[in-house]
Amino acid sequence: MKFWIAFVATALLVSGPASAWEVRVAPASDVPIFETPGSQATVGALPAGKPLTISICMLDGAWCMAGDGVVDATKLRTEAGVTVADAYRAFRNGATPSTAVTGRQNGFSAFRAKIEAGQSARLLVWSDSTGNVIDHPDRWPARFATFVADRYKTHSVDLYLWDKAAGHYLPPRNIAKGSTGATVAIYDFAVSGAVPQLGLGAWFEPAVAVDPDGLILNHGINLLTAWDATGQRFPTIRGALAAAIGQFRLRYPDVPVSMIQQNPNRDDDHLVGLPSTISDAAATAGAGIIDVYSRFAERAKDPSLYIDAIHPGPDGNAIYEKAIEDHFLAARTDRIAAPTPFDFGNIVVNSDFSTWTDPAHPDGWTVVGDVAATHDGDALRLEGGGQHAFLEQQLDVQRLRNLVPGASLCVEKKSTATSRTEAGATLAIVTATGTQYFNTPGFSEHQDGFAWWCISGIDAKSAKSASLRLFPDNNPGGRRGTAWYRAVSLRNIPVLSSR
Repeated sequence: MKFWIAFVATALLVSGPASAWEVRVAPASDVPIFETPGSQATVGALPAGKPLTISICMLDGAWCMAGDGVVDATKLRTEAGVTVADAYRAFRNGATPSTAVTGRQNGFSAFRAKIEAGQSARLLVWSDSTGNVIDHPDRWPARFATFVADRYKTHSVDLYLWDKAAGHYLPPRNIAKGSTGATVAIYDFAVSGAVPQLGLGAWFEPAVAVDPDGLILNHGINLLTAWDATGQRFPTIRGALAAAIGQFRLRYPDVPVSMIQQNPNRDDDHLVGLPSTISDAAATAGAGIIDVYSRFAERAKDPSLYIDAIHPGPDGNAIYEKAIEDHFLAARTDRIAAPTPFDFGNIVVNSDFSTWTDPAHPDGWTVVGDVAATHDGDALRLEGGGQHAFLEQQLDVQRLRNLVPGASLCVEKKSTATSRTEAGATLAIVTATGTQYFNTPGFSEHQDGFAWWCISGIDAKSAKSASLRLFPDNNPGGRRGTAWYRAVSLRNIPVLSSR
């Protein structure tokens, strides 16, 4: 089944290189509706120089574009260098027939543009161990810093490494001195064994909020390990990535982002579903993709690429380096704002807990079990304990079923739990065969403030009824716990806003 977003662009494949595309807005009434895919069309088969009406759609969880038939999104990317996000971004930002999409706007675009304009530039790398230079000096951020220094002799290049014990960046390592006063600063916020949620609490300000011109998000392997046993691992992983990008964009709405599809494991196929999950998250966020996974796969996961069953060795680091450099060189240098996703709206009533007719609970919500709800400043405070103690809202099931291609649940929460993982929000969906529970993942290490947690891509099409539950944290030994919620969002895409 294909879901069509109600926007249409008219694309012209102009004469010359296949990578030259032009996109303009066309009337929404021209949207074609197809229930099944049409014939697959390669880029070369499209009529050069003739208008082609295309629509942005979702097919089995993947972005696609279609016109006279279905244009395979992978072929568009590999053969024409054009992604669905390129077209989506272009027509959402009022592109005209004179605007050619000849490259990709990605996480390096503004960063590269500033360097080539002779200005100082900053890049944030948000990473796990595969990009951790402080532990492994040969990892790709160090290699990329050297690449930038060799390419742009005018700029001094500094590499900042994150000190986990101290909770701040170390003094910079100077990679090269430039011929002008312009500098390139690369911030390597990398922590081995971490998931991106590590940067959403107390570490957000010192680690992430460095006023970057671009973000490269290098996470996934540990996400799959951390939540592999939940039975909903890929929605959880999509949500974790969406929360990281979303909270980053609340601070920096126009800073472009790219995500790395990391290397596969050496000895098994445990990570085989991870690249497509990262692609889904990137497409929803309008982020670029740096495909490292397939480059390792093309080498048949040669053991020489690894230092152990997971981590890249020198030859594997070289693969990361080449993929990163190719992405940098493919980046468009004209600054384009991040796309505005098509949003069906939040289906949660009183989602910011601002209305309290009854002082015992916010309007639209019901107290269940041993839990106390109070209005604490701009937040909801829950105190209680046990799996049957929560605040609940019965949902409009028709609106929930309409959240295609899937539902995304996000909560802004502050925790006092001492455990590494903790309670959050649960979407309970009753179907003809039973009840399914979807939980926002918690990760309390360094979560000393409000942070966003999400789960994304929940299939609710078979829902008979549904409710949303917010839990206080469960402390060890059954002691009562406390949690604060500032906002909750349930919509078709992960949007970090109650509205």
